Amino acid sequence: MAKSIPRSGSRRTGRIGSRKSARRIPKGVIHVQASFNNTIVTVTDVRGRVISWSSAGTCGFRGTRRGTPFAAQTAAGNAIRTVADQGMQRAEVMIKGPGLGRDAALRAIRRSGILLNFVRDVTPMPHNGCRPPKKRRCVESRADSKRLYYGRFILSPLMKGQADTIGIAMRRALLGEIEGTCIIRAKSEKIPHEYSTVVGIQESVHEILMNLKENCIEK
Repeated sequence: MAKSIPRSGSRRTGRIGSRKSARRIPKGVIHVQASFNNTIVTVTDVRGRVISWSSAGTCGFRGTRRGTPFAAQTAAGNAIRTVADQGMQRAEVMIKGPGLGRDAALRAIRRSGILLNFVRDVTPMPHNGCRPPKKRRCVESRADSKRLYYGRFILSPLMKGQADTIGIAMRRALLGEIEGTCIIRAKSEKIPHEYSTVVGIQESVHEILMNLKENCIEK
C-alpha cells in the first residue's frame, strides 16, 4: 500500500518560516501599587496592554517581608528586566498606595537606565469620605441635691465591654477631683454584707450607707 505524501506546511513537517520576533516596545507605562502588605509592579505599553509584572510575593517574600522596601526593589527589578530586553527606553511611572515600597521601587526603576518622562502619584484621596462618627455630647445634666449631680452622655460606637471600662475610669477620675470631706468607709460588726438586714431597723444596710453619703461634713 502506497503511503500518502505529506503536504508541505502540515503539522508533520513542522512549521515553515521563521518564528515571530519579540515585540519592540520603545515606550511604556510602569504602574507601582504599594500597599502595607505587598508591592505589585506592572509594565504596560501606551495602550494599556500588560507586558510584564512582578510582585513581592512572586519574588519569594513571605509574611511581613512582602511589605519591606527591599521586596519592592526586587519586584521592580524583575518586572523591568523583561521590558529592558524588548528595547524600552522611555516610560511613565504611576505610583499608587501608601506602602513602604514606593520610594524603593522608584529608585530601582531609575537605576534600570529607562528614561522617565514623569512620575505621577495616583493614590485616591477622599473628597468627602465616610460619614464621621457623631460627636460626644451631653444629653442631660441636672443637680438633684447639693452633693448629687446627674449627667447622661452618649459615647458610641463601643465594642462589648468597653462601656464598663470607660464608665469605671470616668467615675474614678470625677470622684478624685471632688474637693471636700465625706464618709468613704463604714464598719459594722456581725453584718456579713451590705444587703443584710439588721434586727429592729426597717432599712437595709445598703440604704443606710447610701444615706450616709448625703451627710455634708464641714471642715
